[in-house]
Amino acid sequence: MRRGLLLVFLWVVACNREVPQRSHGLPANEGDHVNVAGPETWSIGRDDVPVLGTYYMVLEAGVEYVVEVSREPSSAALEVDAWPIIRHAFENRNYLRSRVRAFRQPGVEASRIRVRFGPAYAPSRDKPSVTLGIAEVRYRINEERTAR
Repeated sequence: MRRGLLLVFLWVVACNREVPQRSHGLPANEGDHVNVAGPETWSIGRDDVPVLGTYYMVLEAGVEYVVEVSREPSSAALEVDAWPIIRHAFENRNYLRSRVRAFRQPGVEASRIRVRFGPAYAPSRDKPSVTLGIAEVRYRINEERTAR
C-alpha cells in the first residue's frame, strides 16, 4: 500500500514539471500548444505589428487562441494595447484558422483570444497578457459601432 502511494506521489511530482522554452518564447513541447504558426506581421490600422507566433492552448475553460507579440506594452494600459490585436484576430477570423481536438471532440473552435506581450527571448509564462472571450469581443465591437 505504501509503495503504491509513493509511486502515485512520484508520478504527480514528475508531471508538475516546467516546460522548457525555446529562444522565441514558445514551449518546446508541442503537445502543450497545438498548431503553432511562426512569425508574421499583421497590419492593424496604420501600424505593422510583429507577431512572434500564434497557437492554440486547450485549457479547462476552453480552447484559447494565443498571439505572441514582440513589443512591450505600457504597464498602465495593457488592455488598451491588446484590444486592436484581439479585434484584428477576431475580425480577420485568425482565431478560426484551425480547430483542435479537445474535450474528446474533434474540431473545437477557440472560445477566447489571448495576447502575450514581451521580447522574443522571454519565456511565454513570464509575459504580461490580456484574454477576452469571443462573446466579450463581439459585444465590444458592437458597442464601438453603435457609439459612432
